Amino acid sequence: MRLKYDRLGKHIRLIDNRNNDLITERVLGINIDKYFMPSVANVIGTDLSKYKLIQRGNFACNPMHVGRDERLPVALYTDEQPAIVSPAYFVFEIIDAAALSADYLMMWFRRPEFDRICWLKTDGSVRGGIAWEDLCRMEVPVPPIEEQLEIVSSYQAITERIALKRQINDNLEATALTTYKSFFVDFEPFGFSQPDTWQEVTVDDISIDIICGKTPPTADFENYGGNIPFITIPDMHGSVYTTSTERFLSEKGVATQANKTLPENSICVSCIASVGLVCLTAEPSQTNQQINSIVCKKNISPFYIYIKMTTLTDYLKQLGAGGSTTLNVNKTLFGQIPILLPDETVMKEFHRKVEPLFSTIRKNQYEMQHLEALKSLLLTQLSSR
Repeated sequence: MRLKYDRLGKHIRLIDNRNNDLITERVLGINIDKYFMPSVANVIGTDLSKYKLIQRGNFACNPMHVGRDERLPVALYTDEQPAIVSPAYFVFEIIDAAALSADYLMMWFRRPEFDRICWLKTDGSVRGGIAWEDLCRMEVPVPPIEEQLEIVSSYQAITERIALKRQINDNLEATALTTYKSFFVDFEPFGFSQPDTWQEVTVDDISIDIICGKTPPTADFENYGGNIPFITIPDMHGSVYTTSTERFLSEKGVATQANKTLPENSICVSCIASVGLVCLTAEPSQTNQQINSIVCKKNISPFYIYIKMTTLTDYLKQLGAGGSTTLNVNKTLFGQIPILLPDETVMKEFHRKVEPLFSTIRKNQYEMQHLEALKSLLLTQLSSR
């Protein structure tokens, strides 16, 4: 049976409650991932009584930048305490919660296809806005409310599992950092004093190789589309390991520059423009030319070097300044970065303590990647159930 579609305007209505009594000064915006966030606008001296109030269960969206961002920033407000948003935002609510679930509708808003349609409906302004009437004319599948709630329940279970794994990883990483600080900053196991036998060396000294990445020819499509991760700077944000990349290389692409392949647990450091991002390779990978990567010698813990590099962001930026407007830490400069080298017994003991932590982090990241794929599949299937 064909799924029933309704015009969105049948189920939502605009609301315009202003902050007349200055109930709150908490100003929120919406990011392109469709979540509320503290507003980045300067509201000093602004009359906040003109801002729109949002309550639990309300939606808000910024209709002005769809053409620029190719997404409609829209979010469902779930906090108990009210907040305010820009007077330029649309604030709306579900007319009949027994016919359409707010959580189900928010799932629909998260579909890439929804953003594509919004983008097609943008006006001719510089940023490309969307009109309320055009939003209302869009169609949404409306199965029975029981089925909507079942879909939402499945989606939320996956979302909560991802959040749990992310929290576990944050705790594991914090534990590893605490161990590093105990060993190599406070020197707790050594009477709170750095042992005399430890040496100051360089990245060159602790590396089998420092590999500056390279991009295989993009004109040859056969270099891409395989299953070998090709790490670029956007892939390095927010995770210890890079388990997913925007692009993957084919076997042919890897073969064009086989000497650029990194083994697992190599330390990747962004060294051009966005300097100082650090990640570990979860499997054999290659990177582009903006990244220098350390392949550690056998007796050097990659986890020690990884954590060390995460502490050097400011130093790397200073090193890469060099009078140029674009930061650039070339391979030669990178190799001369100073590294404190403990004795082999201490290195082994540190590695023994933290290796299980990093192993679990990597395992959890792969699970989160799988769960994110399930979320995307569930959103895709909304229109075909």
